[in-house]
Amino acid sequence: MMDRIAKSDLAPPERPDTEDVPTERLLSLTQGLSRTLALAGGFLILGAGALVAVEIFARKVLGGSTGIADELTAYALAIGSTMAFPYCLVERGHIRVDSVVRFLPRPLRTALDLLALASITGFFAVVAFHAAETALVSFERGARAVTLLQTPLFIPQGIWALAYVIFVLTGIAIFLVAVSRLIRRDPKGVKSLIGPRSGKDEAEAHL
Repeated sequence: MMDRIAKSDLAPPERPDTEDVPTERLLSLTQGLSRTLALAGGFLILGAGALVAVEIFARKVLGGSTGIADELTAYALAIGSTMAFPYCLVERGHIRVDSVVRFLPRPLRTALDLLALASITGFFAVVAFHAAETALVSFERGARAVTLLQTPLFIPQGIWALAYVIFVLTGIAIFLVAVSRLIRRDPKGVKSLIGPRSGKDEAEAHL
């Protein structure tokens, strides 16, 4: 009787190849870009710290000042922190209050997760719009910083606004991937993408 069983019946069921799904490829691209931006932002902040150290040395030991530390570190902190926002969204590193949500039925939790993602993306879309508008006005007026460097303000403002735009695009990409997984009836995949981190997830992230 065993001889009559086809080999295909003994083989494990094939899993859907998510690599061929366009939204999953989009997610992979988004994750790579967010990591690159986070690293770049981190190096900017490290550079700001090094510049502060040089400034302290110049003031305490040499009795002078670089005259540019305050301005450049302000740009680095603003831009560097904003560049890390997309990675925070991809890794679900933002704060989520889920004291009540965790007790709700899974479909309702999924709907609230999608609503939360859409809300934060929409909010930062407004922020990105005004940031870009600020940079554009500075460019049109030729505004410069009232500092030793007299930096054209549209340069740091433009980079800062671009980081917000990338955050918004990241949110849209993650939303599309989550909806795609929902359509493919993969609730666990949706939760792992946009759901709040559990205690186990937090522990694994820090190991």
